[in-house]
Amino acid sequence: MSKYFTLLIIFTFVIAMFSFSKPTSAAIETKYVSCGDSKLNVKKDKNKTSATIGQLRNGKKVKVLGESSDWAKITYSNKTGYVPTKNLKNKLPSYLKNTNKTYYYNNGVWGEIYKTSYNKSTKLWEDTLDETVFFKYKEFEYGTKHVKVIVDSAINGFDFTGDYSELPRNMYKGMKIYDYKKKYVGKVITVNKTLKVRAGTFKNVVQVKEKYGISYYAPNIGLIKTDTEELVEIE
Repeated sequence: MSKYFTLLIIFTFVIAMFSFSKPTSAAIETKYVSCGDSKLNVKKDKNKTSATIGQLRNGKKVKVLGESSDWAKITYSNKTGYVPTKNLKNKLPSYLKNTNKTYYYNNGVWGEIYKTSYNKSTKLWEDTLDETVFFKYKEFEYGTKHVKVIVDSAINGFDFTGDYSELPRNMYKGMKIYDYKKKYVGKVITVNKTLKVRAGTFKNVVQVKEKYGISYYAPNIGLIKTDTEELVEIE
């Protein structure tokens, strides 16, 4: 009996040693590069003077193997490298409006200010002028895109119902934008512009050169200015 007991002790000890000596892998996180119009250098080691093994654009998704307050270890081209932790974010910027806020825009063509508000019953955004709703649309995020779908419209006899537009959330300087039909619709000029409009001053504004002019989008606000419209108030 003592022989079997001794063997049991030895077996248990071996299993325990194997379990404790087996390396544990840290949880891999997904994060997104935040570096404005510049490219983020990927370093071989975690110091500024280390060799640069590559570069990442703003909005790029990366796998984080571990991080400290200063440096994050990531995978890059089937290798490992390091980038400053401050340049990684847990999620991409959102360009959705706040459903609890009301937005007022000045339309330079009409010379009128119209209201944009969220109808919680229909779950649609509504553009209103002189108490008349002339535009209804949905806004939502789908993966790395901000999507806008016009549900109902009536502007000077034109019907835009069913029109569908997408705005990438992982934008970077020089990025070409295509619609859902893969048709070219614009190009990103900058992703970190500071812009003052009548509603206030906004940072990290994206400037896009589109087919019919220049548009400006602010995080958590969406469109704040075009060649003909400007955000004048949020309440």
